Amino acid sequence: MIKEKLDQMPTSAKELLKFKEDNYLTTGEVINMVRQLEIEDRKKVIIPPQKEKPKYKSTSMSPKELRILANEIEEWEKYDKKRNDALKKQRHGVNIGEMMEEFIREASGLNEIPKQYRDKVYRHAWESGHACGYSEVYIHLQELVEIFN
Repeated sequence: MIKEKLDQMPTSAKELLKFKEDNYLTTGEVINMVRQLEIEDRKKVIIPPQKEKPKYKSTSMSPKELRILANEIEEWEKYDKKRNDALKKQRHGVNIGEMMEEFIREASGLNEIPKQYRDKVYRHAWESGHACGYSEVYIHLQELVEIFN
């Protein structure tokens, strides 16, 4: 069967699991597809160029000049906030953390081990693999879940 491509960011782990099973994909392939979508979403964010903040021209400015400067600074602050919001959106993108955690927990079989151990096992897998991404967390989690089988 030809594997479909994940073309839009999923909204839940259940949706990811269904996509995985419908297309006979591995968990790693699904994780890589979600990661690629996340990267593409970040590239779509347009960052306005940085503008220099208006400055006082001299210490003896007239009241009219001070009002003009105050208006320019106010406009610059709005622009700077818009720019910072865009930078934050690009850095953090769509928050897929909770969805990916739920997907990995389900796909690895973690939800089938005794409830009292689940959080500890996941935490250990996270500490061991999160620096390398969700695929590595999944691999560590699979190894730990195997202990219970």
